[in-house]
Amino acid sequence: MLETRAPKKRVSMDELFGGLVESSGQLGGTTMLPVSQIEADPEQPRKTFTNETLRELADSLREQGMLQPVLVRPVGRDRYLLIAGERRWRAAQLAELVEIPVMVKDVDAPTTRVMSLVENLQREDLRDEEKAQALHELKRLRKTTWEEIARLVGLSEARVKALAMLNREPAEVQALMSSGITEKHLSLTRVLKDERRLSLLREVARRGLSTQQTREASDLLRADESLAVASALRHLLGGEASGNGRAKSDRVLSYVRYFERLSDSDLEDVNEDFLEALAALEKQVRTLRRRLNSRG
Repeated sequence: MLETRAPKKRVSMDELFGGLVESSGQLGGTTMLPVSQIEADPEQPRKTFTNETLRELADSLREQGMLQPVLVRPVGRDRYLLIAGERRWRAAQLAELVEIPVMVKDVDAPTTRVMSLVENLQREDLRDEEKAQALHELKRLRKTTWEEIARLVGLSEARVKALAMLNREPAEVQALMSSGITEKHLSLTRVLKDERRLSLLREVARRGLSTQQTREASDLLRADESLAVASALRHLLGGEASGNGRAKSDRVLSYVRYFERLSDSDLEDVNEDFLEALAALEKQVRTLRRRLNSRG
């Protein structure tokens, strides 16, 4: 069984980069800079900023001002490149703030890249595919182990490795992640053959299925390799149960195989849905038994 130890406390930016040599003047402290003198980093790991959350943050900045400074580095005369805090900088522009508080670090481009990656990976709202790319880039730059990367970003090593695996997924699977597919959805379906897995993932994206529903569909399809994805989803999502006797018998047999497989696993998450499904299975088995006995 895979050991999943609790993640260590993540390393703060001060701990990671507090020993950097800083120049004189404003460097190293907090100062005010015109928003117009600050530029976004084109290699920023985070590519998606939702307008709604930016507007909410902009409203907050108008009311309270910016309480946490952004991190920048000088790149020319009166020009600065963002290291961390692009979302706040974008919201400041929406709020039409003239100046914002900044902390200036005199660091080179590779160090800037590492700092930006660490800061973004410590955020909860970075998409899984963005995290995967950022993790591989961070590992390449730091030339270290996944264990050390996990310590830097405050995630468990198992979680970091699971995210890193996303870069190995086929292009079509990676494309589905922009439709709401998460790393958890992908890991739950890796037991299936490629075509069936891709077909199920398309339906997961189209229907917005939860990870629990995806788990159940994947288990059912693995238990009965002849079952079509559409049929499995109809069964699990409560679709029409009408059909001839053979179809109903096949459905019962599919559920039997599904629960046989579950009975061999560690059922730590027995919940109400599972018990309801089990009760439905028992009812269908009794009905099938009565029909078979009446033929005898």
